[in-house]
Amino acid sequence: MAPMLRIALALVVAFCGAARAADETTYLYAAVGYVKTTPGIDKGASDAALTAGGATELSSLVDQTDSGFKVMIGWIPSRYFALEGGFASLGSASYAATFNTALGTGGTAKSEFRAGGIIFDALGIAPVSDAFSLFAKLGGIAASVVTNQSVTLPGPTPTTTTSSGGARMFRWNYGVGAMYDFTRNASVRLEVERYPSVGNDATGKSNIDMVSLGLLLKL
Repeated sequence: MAPMLRIALALVVAFCGAARAADETTYLYAAVGYVKTTPGIDKGASDAALTAGGATELSSLVDQTDSGFKVMIGWIPSRYFALEGGFASLGSASYAATFNTALGTGGTAKSEFRAGGIIFDALGIAPVSDAFSLFAKLGGIAASVVTNQSVTLPGPTPTTTTSSGGARMFRWNYGVGAMYDFTRNASVRLEVERYPSVGNDATGKSNIDMVSLGLLLKL
């Protein structure tokens, strides 16, 4: 190999190594967001269970929305790729009902479906400019679901019964987003992500969607 070619190749290798070293960094990321859990609580099944138990004049509603948050630590080996892991609280969905029975008026029922877990994501990053980039992500969540129910029956001496349940499972998650670097070491990030089929047959399965805004700090 000609000496000039060897020198050129050596310079290319050195330059690539320096670029990789310059791009590589670790970071902390925290975000808060809007969460929707669908269906969260099966309103029809909950209404039917109360009606079968003697409830009349039943009025109920399901709230599928809540707030959530994430705390992550990540690694960027190059400007086109990142790995991160941490904890996500995915909020809750709730059911609330009022009803009457033959024993009296003013019965109530409440149910809650709450989820969260440890998440691991891989991000593919597409720089649009020096400061702005788009990304897509694919990962998994070691999820935990907790359910709580309470029913208060009306009457001369109202009685309340409570129950709870839980489940753990692994689910895939995916999302897209955008990131803007407002300083060399700090960025703001907006993302939309989905955690599908969280739960099991006992707790019920729900799709959880989260839109979040967060701050990324390079270490």
